[in-house]
Amino acid sequence: MNGNEGKDSLKKSLILLSDRAEDKVFAEQVCKVTGLHLKTTAEPKEAVQALSQDAHPVIFVDGSTEKLYTNFEESVGKSLGIFSEKVQPNAIHFLTDDEVSQAPFLAQSQILGNFVTRDPEDCIASGRHYGRIVRAATRSTPFDLSEVFQKDAKTQAIAIDSVTHKQKTLEAVKAYLLAANWTPRAANRITSSVDEILMNAFYDAPLAAGLTSDATYPSLNVNEMAKKANVTLRLAFDGVYFGVSVTDFYGSLDKGRLMKHIAKEFSKSEYKVKASSFNAGIGLSIVHQTGGSLLFMSQTNVKTEAMLFFKKTDKFKDFKRQFRFVSTQFYF
Repeated sequence: MNGNEGKDSLKKSLILLSDRAEDKVFAEQVCKVTGLHLKTTAEPKEAVQALSQDAHPVIFVDGSTEKLYTNFEESVGKSLGIFSEKVQPNAIHFLTDDEVSQAPFLAQSQILGNFVTRDPEDCIASGRHYGRIVRAATRSTPFDLSEVFQKDAKTQAIAIDSVTHKQKTLEAVKAYLLAANWTPRAANRITSSVDEILMNAFYDAPLAAGLTSDATYPSLNVNEMAKKANVTLRLAFDGVYFGVSVTDFYGSLDKGRLMKHIAKEFSKSEYKVKASSFNAGIGLSIVHQTGGSLLFMSQTNVKTEAMLFFKKTDKFKDFKRQFRFVSTQFYF
């Protein structure tokens, strides 16, 4: 285990379990943003030992292959137990070259908290960006979009009390992006992504909370759902990254179901939003696979804030292949 002694030993740690140089650079940038003390190792046993000894550590794990993941999981199981208080999914980040849909062993993991697809071009910039997510999460309390962005970022909040206001809200988001000089294709893609998380907040969240009389999506009563709408949308833009969040006040998010949706592979012909079927969850896979990073902050039975992050690019092909992650933060 490599790490500096002295004052650094008093800091909270970021444990890096990887022998890849780009992972170390990425982790170093995260530490610069968060103030965490970096400890590195290529041995699962050493990483788990540090996990057991440190107070509230963050751990980055190379999850590039099922074997690497299994070695880590087995070490955790033998030394701590999968359900130990020391094993907090919120603080476990798996680093991989793959999409979520290409790594089912991670998507289905009981200890998955955060899935990070490596940036093949600029791990320094992506480390700085992801550091903002980690910094907000290390406070160990629920946070919102404003805590991810710096205070000088332009922000806006919109309260939505009826499903019938959705289209006007989407038009406002698109206008906001075009005014900030995003390309029309990127603005359209982001607006469609916002539509997906709004659908989840309007329909999936109350259904999961047991507030509807029917258990099947096609028979949902639109008028009934419209009356119960209580959603807040927030926008933030710092000139480079655009963030948008949708908060519902149910706190009914299920991580297993969420990851199943995000990990689903699709073709454009397979998915169409229909007015009679409000199963919007599958649309999250489209959001992620076409450029968006996802963060879900859920406080059980209180609220869920679904956040999207996009980097502004000059070319749409760069927009589609930008650095991405799926982060879940659950508070009980």
